[in-house]
Amino acid sequence: MKVRALAAFLALSATACGGFFEELQSAESVEGDSDGTDGDTEVIMGDCDFPVDDRCGDQDTIEQCDPTSLQYEVFDCTALCGDLTNLSCITTGTNQHGCYCVEPGLNKQLSCTELEACVASCAADASGACEDQCYARTTVSTVRLYGSLIYCANDECHDTCVNAPEACGTCIANTIAMGNGMCGLPRSVCDNDVNDDPNAPYG
Repeated sequence: MKVRALAAFLALSATACGGFFEELQSAESVEGDSDGTDGDTEVIMGDCDFPVDDRCGDQDTIEQCDPTSLQYEVFDCTALCGDLTNLSCITTGTNQHGCYCVEPGLNKQLSCTELEACVASCAADASGACEDQCYARTTVSTVRLYGSLIYCANDECHDTCVNAPEACGTCIANTIAMGNGMCGLPRSVCDNDVNDDPNAPYG
């Protein structure tokens, strides 16, 4: 599992969908990454106000307000993830945003809700290996469906995360659980998803 934003590599905690990033490394960390993407950005307009204007434009786009230069930059998560799949644009503990890159498998052993439960069960594993195994047990379409819920929750909780950072993680977790994000995806779409194997999940 990899998370990228701006010119930094962000290591996501195992409770990413309701929690935050544990580590913010330097730009040099990205340059040494192995997937061949360069993280190019495009400046789209002038001054911005961090953190108010630092947000997810949609599931695959970061509209980032550089906290140093106060310039808008747009990041395409699909490009930043390279050979991996972008789960979602998410917020961080510093109110910056990042792309959450994962590697799905070929077989849908886990439905959307089963994937959600699997990821939640990985809370004690800070290495990310447990989450990696969860995503490997489902397909791109299920990863993207689950990621839509995550994006909706991050979008819905943006103001809370800016104005009350201590409540941000709880807001995101509750909004994912309730499916009451306002960006258009009902919780029932995830809940009604089914896996391809009646004997799954297993392993």
